[in-house]
Amino acid sequence: MRDARLPPPTSLEMMGTFLKEAMVT
Repeated sequence: MRDARLPPPTSLEMMGTFLKEAMVT
């Protein structure tokens, strides 16, 4: 999924990524 080296994303960033993934799929 996301790069383990990066710090955990904020809930807002996580939601944005989730929505983008949902739209692409």
